[in-house]
Amino acid sequence: MGYEGFYTEEKINSILSLMVEKKASDLYLVVGIPPTLKEKGGALKQLDYPTLNPADTEDIVSFLGKDRMDKIMEKREEDVDISYELVGKARFRINITHSFSNYGLVMRRIPLEIPNIEDLGTSPEVTKRLKMVCNYKDGLILVTGPTGCGKSTTLAAMIKEMRMKKVVSLVTIEDPIEFVHRPIPERSDVVIQQEVGIDTPSFYEGLRTVLRKRPNVILVGEIRSTREMEEAIVAGNTGHLVLGTLHTRSAAQTIDRIVSLLHGVAKEYAYKEVAEVARCFISQQLIPRADGNGWLPVCEILANTPYVADIIIKGADFMQLKGALEGKTRSEEIISLNIDLFNRWQRKEIKQEDALAISYDPTDFDLKIRRFGFNKEENTSEDKGFLFKDIK
Repeated sequence: MGYEGFYTEEKINSILSLMVEKKASDLYLVVGIPPTLKEKGGALKQLDYPTLNPADTEDIVSFLGKDRMDKIMEKREEDVDISYELVGKARFRINITHSFSNYGLVMRRIPLEIPNIEDLGTSPEVTKRLKMVCNYKDGLILVTGPTGCGKSTTLAAMIKEMRMKKVVSLVTIEDPIEFVHRPIPERSDVVIQQEVGIDTPSFYEGLRTVLRKRPNVILVGEIRSTREMEEAIVAGNTGHLVLGTLHTRSAAQTIDRIVSLLHGVAKEYAYKEVAEVARCFISQQLIPRADGNGWLPVCEILANTPYVADIIIKGADFMQLKGALEGKTRSEEIISLNIDLFNRWQRKEIKQEDALAISYDPTDFDLKIRRFGFNKEENTSEDKGFLFKDIK
């Protein structure tokens, strides 16, 4: 793949530097159009560069993926995810895909510095609860949500919080490695990061051998199969804290997804197993800011209290889980998506129509607005109002 066109490695690195400067989230390198940035706020902007042709994208793949070509060639007709670092500026997760038999690339910017939980942009109520979740010592914690909602960033921030609180022996299994957990000055923790296809053949093989590395915290980039879920449960049940992601939209869906992955097990036993190993389900989505300047994360957090565990053992009834999320369990770690949406709407951070569009229960959200429908700025001295964090 000798390169002789416009898009040299130096030129691509200059485009990536521009991406970092503009704080763009994504770069599209697709045949038939010039390089295109997704800017802060979500707008697409084509750069003033030549239109990409098939030879361009093929050679861009060759130098961005030069250390991963075995992985790329092995999956010649499949999507491949790799990572790339622009030294001193940013890392990038690269999805190499195909369109009309041509290579295309979508590059997501990943900051070099892992954010603190306080910097994630979550509401104060969610931030408080995420910090509480970081105190768990074993079991299974899952962060769920659609692609691109910030699951990996949330997990990285949580691991950073854990590392600041206690000595950690951490093993990560990722495809690809996104955030690099670098040494923390004056801390004696140990970090081993493994990339699927490079350092371990698969998520399953990585999980199957992970306990030999003597970790107390294990990060699994994504749990996809029955065998991976089974190994994660084994690790969580043997004194290890396992963190991972699933593509589900709510805590109830997450429980059902785990049970469906355990398809070789009777459902009654599978629900019992989930109730025993689970510590917390964090479901995350992004919602537009009311001022149009970017996005905010909104979350649902379901901690596995004894009350919640009893609901799960009995089959994870949706209405009972909804009641637990709305406050019946009286746990400080739990918050529903509708309550997080309401609090953000009350502060005028988001618009009502956007909140209704992503709510799992828009009727309930609408009722909350009708019952407590005021913004903080509109409160009188006689009617001071409240945020739902005050409800017990």
